[in-house]
Parts: sequence; C-alpha cells; structure tokens
Amino acid sequence: MSRQSRHRGVCARVKAELGQVDAVWGRFSRALELRGGDATFAVELLLREFLNNAILHARGTGGRRIRVSLRGRPSGMVLRVTDPGRGFDWRRLQSAVPSAEDTTGRGLVIGKLYARRVGYNQRGNSVTLWVKWAPTRGDDK
Repeated sequence: MSRQSRHRGVCARVKAELGQVDAVWGRFSRALELRGGDATFAVELLLREFLNNAILHARGTGGRRIRVSLRGRPSGMVLRVTDPGRGFDWRRLQSAVPSAEDTTGRGLVIGKLYARRVGYNQRGNSVTLWVKWAPTRGDDK
C-alpha cells in the first residue's frame, strides 16, 4: 500500500487483494480519530463494502492498483474508491433491491442507507460517497 497525505485527508493505492482491506481501514480510522466528529461506523462500513467490491472487480487488471481517498469537510467526510476495472452500469441498477439470496447488489443499498449522497463516474469504476457527521453528545440539544 502506498501512502500519501493530502490536505485534510488520507489517500492510498492498494493491490487488488482482499488482505489489503484491514490495513487500509486501520490507516483511515486513525485519520478519522485525529479529525474528530462521529461518522466512524458509516465510513468503515462504506469503505469496507466498496473497497471489497473494487478488489473483486479489479482482479486481472495487470497489477494495477485501486485508489482510495478519505477527505474531511466541515459537514462530514468524502470517501472515494476507484478501481482499474471496466466498471458497471450503475444507472440500470440504481433502483434494484437485492433479495436475501442475491450475492451481488448489496453495496448499492448500503451506499444509499449510510451515505448522504452517492455518485459514480460515467464508466462505473469510481464511486464517491458523502458521509455526514453524526451529532456528538450534547450537540443534538
């Protein structure tokens, strides 16, 4: 995993190997702790789901790496995962609801549930998720 820090965020380029997910989350969780705010559960769930998807779909791309970034904003965090794969038709699947037996499609639902906003590039190989800070104790009064 290559490491870069930019502005108020953290970036990584990782091999398309499932073993990389825990390492990326460990590094990103430290950045979240330093930033403060409470979006940790949502960011972890989204990062793990979309990074896993990128790894599974980027295999066989000649060793090219997946880019992951997490940036702080006043209202929350912006998570982006981009893989070198050919992408998918997110427009067609946007309103699909997977059944309990389905082995694919859950990431789209998780994104809608835990991110304030979800955006894909034209090709469907990059996703951006906006996660709002949860109120901390005393802030919800």
